[in-house]
Amino acid sequence: MKGLLTLTEPQCVQRIMREIELLSKGQASVQALMYAIVRRENLMNQLKKIDASCKEVLGVLLDNVRKATLIVIEAIARFRAELKALSQENVLVVFKNQNYFEKIAIDTKEIIDIRFPQAFKFARRFDVFFLSISQPTPLLPNNSFKSASKRRLTLSMPVGELYTRVKKAEAYFLAELASLGIHSTSDIKLQPLVAIRPNM
Repeated sequence: MKGLLTLTEPQCVQRIMREIELLSKGQASVQALMYAIVRRENLMNQLKKIDASCKEVLGVLLDNVRKATLIVIEAIARFRAELKALSQENVLVVFKNQNYFEKIAIDTKEIIDIRFPQAFKFARRFDVFFLSISQPTPLLPNNSFKSASKRRLTLSMPVGELYTRVKKAEAYFLAELASLGIHSTSDIKLQPLVAIRPNM
């Protein structure tokens, strides 16, 4: 790694020992990323089993998926930043032989276009944080959905610092897709909708 080659031997040893210490404590960025991905994949697995008519459960689950996706993207950004400081190289985060940013895009397309198209009738492209069905204030105290007449799925809009984090993560996500040559949902090839068992 280029970055490590520019360090003195004591500096290299110090960095390696520091990483070993973080790993032993479960505090390494790679571990945080692994846990974040597994958590999101478990939620996606649950989402693939839910019935679209169970709006209250669906609303809570989509909100959890949104939060999990935010944590994953932020974890990838931190992990990459640490590695880039050492190697000056950008790394791909791969899950089951697939670039995880592409996996998020595929998941989003499945949710919006196939699983719950009525809820996302006017969704923006790659609405990875489901902002198209979010409103400034929650309609129910549990931050989940339902309009009085049409029972349309609605999530609460992220506000304050959370909204800032969401928009920053969304920009990072879209920039990554563009670097992969993915500019619209038509560039995404869907895989069969099957339940998955995350393992790293």
